[in-house]
Amino acid sequence: MKKKLLCRILSVVLLLCLLPACGSNAVSVMDKNGKIVEVTADGSDTYSFQLSNNGSGSEDSWDNPFVDVTEGAWYYDAIRYCYIHGLMRGTTKTTFSPSLPTSRGMIAATLWRMEGSPAASRPNTFADVPDSQYYTEAIAWAAEKGIVDGYSDELFGPEDAITREQMAAVLYRYASYNDYDDRRQASLSRFTDAQNASAYAQPALSWAVANDIINGMEDHTIDPRGDATRAQVASILMYYRENIAKKANG
Repeated sequence: MKKKLLCRILSVVLLLCLLPACGSNAVSVMDKNGKIVEVTADGSDTYSFQLSNNGSGSEDSWDNPFVDVTEGAWYYDAIRYCYIHGLMRGTTKTTFSPSLPTSRGMIAATLWRMEGSPAASRPNTFADVPDSQYYTEAIAWAAEKGIVDGYSDELFGPEDAITREQMAAVLYRYASYNDYDDRRQASLSRFTDAQNASAYAQPALSWAVANDIINGMEDHTIDPRGDATRAQVASILMYYRENIAKKANG
């Protein structure tokens, strides 16, 4: 069975310099912002250093940059996880905007980056997806692989908010693309609005609920046609990686 390892791309630029003025060889490390990082000589011409958190490091190095993400909020851990692993960024340097909806184009771009930003073998065919946008290549690739669908052959709606059932369907297809074969299903009967789920999305929602990727609301609804907020998407991506991808990859 084919399994793909999730790609983690570290966007760190290092500059290693030999400084002859220091007598014996000394090593200086500069991060991508031009800040000198402390280096420790470990002996035998080896050195160690630690970079500050830049959005793709260790969870222990989390230095929360977002004033609107407070510890104790239900989404705090998910946003921390997605930021550290480079899955989501803030809407500004200091805000995450957890209650804002997430666009369809952003989800395509996120999954595309998780795969290492592969090139699409055919050009974008959606008339409403402009060239040279951050999501253009991602949508072309995801549509080619059967991970995302448009409203029609010509319309994708990249700036439209993605609904919770659309998010489930996209991840369900993404898991299939990666040959993750966990297809367990859970009944949706415990949700009072389960009947509002579109027929195409019901298997994906059942799968997402069975694998604890999508959970219901406090009022016992699953809100299938409601917009997926950025906080909800952070939670969904975290649980997908932990409950599906990690388990499949051993």
